[in-house]
Amino acid sequence: MDEVIITSFFTQNGVPATNISGGYPLIHIWQVNAGTGVDVYVGQFQMTQVTDTASDVDGFYKYTFTSTAGFVPTDTYLFRTDGGPTLGAGERYQSGQLDPADVSSNVATEVWGATATNYTAAGTMGLLENQIGANLVSVANNLYVNPSSVLDLCQLLLSYETNRTKIDPVACTLTVYEADCQTPLRVFQLLDTNSNPSIVQVAERKPISANDGLPVC
Repeated sequence: MDEVIITSFFTQNGVPATNISGGYPLIHIWQVNAGTGVDVYVGQFQMTQVTDTASDVDGFYKYTFTSTAGFVPTDTYLFRTDGGPTLGAGERYQSGQLDPADVSSNVATEVWGATATNYTAAGTMGLLENQIGANLVSVANNLYVNPSSVLDLCQLLLSYETNRTKIDPVACTLTVYEADCQTPLRVFQLLDTNSNPSIVQVAERKPISANDGLPVC
């Protein structure tokens, strides 16, 4: 976050002060203990009136404090707004503080600086992030310990797509062979809708033997 919006609400004789002119309102900003133990006056800036899409105004004014004007998200600031001499006693000045520990003024730092393991409640984004992190570590560790596992799986899938395949019309079986075209990789029993062996009406294939390390029925 490289900017923050500071707002003030001014009244005049107890009602919202709109269209303040004459160079006001102004905001004065001080940087407190900016890493050196010295308080620094940042400067005086013009505030603008807050309006909605219908150009309605209701006494609110704002100033966008940006990094180009000296804003540092990790520092604390004091500010005083000045509505000008046309406002009554007790209505002209306001003051406030920007504190990096205040989530409302420094949301980005609070979110990205949060300890992930503190957020593990069911159904929260924090728990999801922790689970994703744990899963990625598990996958990475598995690939590191068994670097050939993914390649082996891909090769096995390719074998079923590209290797020699043969139907035995007597035994009603479908055999997929290894790359040598001689060694059975997996044998399927072909069955009809009544679970009887058939190559005419095939409704099901049931693995009955295998040389690929995977289970059969």
